[in-house]
Amino acid sequence: MILLLLALLTTQSSPALPYRSLDQANLLACQVSDDECLGREFALRKDADQGVRRASDAELGCQEGDRTCLSAAWKRVDDDNISRLRSIVTARGWPPLKGEAAQGAWLIAQHANPSPGSASRAFRDMVLPMVLSEVRAGRLMPEDYARMVDRNALAQGDHQPFGTNRPCRDGRFDRSSIDTVDAVDQRRREIGMDILLWESLSLFDSLCEREASSAAAQILTAPSRPPSP
Repeated sequence: MILLLLALLTTQSSPALPYRSLDQANLLACQVSDDECLGREFALRKDADQGVRRASDAELGCQEGDRTCLSAAWKRVDDDNISRLRSIVTARGWPPLKGEAAQGAWLIAQHANPSPGSASRAFRDMVLPMVLSEVRAGRLMPEDYARMVDRNALAQGDHQPFGTNRPCRDGRFDRSSIDTVDAVDQRRREIGMDILLWESLSLFDSLCEREASSAAAQILTAPSRPPSP
């Protein structure tokens, strides 16, 4: 019966693809101890997480530029995904997923709100040690753990320990977002990251310079507004 319902959902054209993936994940009704089923579920949840972020406004049923509608679409997917992952983690800890499913579970946790004091931040803090354990088990990448830590740090106004984000200032990578390059690279080595920050700085600076130039060009070519009456 479940397979029939999944097939019907797949062939329907009315709901946006991210919602179909989410519905398919929920229809699996996996037991929290069934790793094989959870693997299928979180591969679908990854599709929903990425799909809602990549879909056009129209594909999500929104008017172009309707931020309220788009925010509601993202919230619909993220709230369902986070609620499901939280229930599993609370019941048994982080599930030992692999491949696309492992990446899906991590994306859900990473996209939880990192604002200090929020329920989502408490969830992020709770699963961080579990994510590190998954890295050590080879089911997640060191970069996955580093990105979660850095996002938490920036949300609370601290230096990012691993320098995985690329904030720009004056057309260069913002060095004030880290303590020192040497300290960042030492932490990267300790968790097994292959690429050190010093190796990426010239690329980061180049990308920041390109973005600054593009923004300046847009300002110069934008039509001037008529004077206020």
